[in-house]
Amino acid sequence: MADWSWRVVATTTDVLALSVLAWALVEVAHPGAYVVEGLDLVLVVAYLAICVGIWGRTLGNLVAKTAVVDTETGAGIGLARAAIRAACIVAFIFTMVLIALDVFWPLGDPRRQSLHDKAATSIVVRTGSWSRRG
Repeated sequence: MADWSWRVVATTTDVLALSVLAWALVEVAHPGAYVVEGLDLVLVVAYLAICVGIWGRTLGNLVAKTAVVDTETGAGIGLARAAIRAACIVAFIFTMVLIALDVFWPLGDPRRQSLHDKAATSIVVRTGSWSRRG
């Protein structure tokens, strides 16, 4: 299972990548354009769900050499469970207590799962390489 510090590396990388993408979409493609409220959250859920659901990892996971897998089989979790996992992350953002619990939960959890991992029955593992199979 991936150490908490590698999860922080992955999350920080994803936040930076999504921030740059959002800036590029709004400021470069459509300067001064009205942005639909909440569209950024939809994009975050889509990014997380598609990347984890199809490839088992996001850009951040790739950098940290981690992957998201099923707690029992070690196989990918698929789009539906990845969408649940992503939706939990975004929902927790609206409540500071929940997002704080979610971020720090792996520090005391024997399987190093966050709350969003528990909802999707997934774990984050170190792969030791940049390929999905490790």
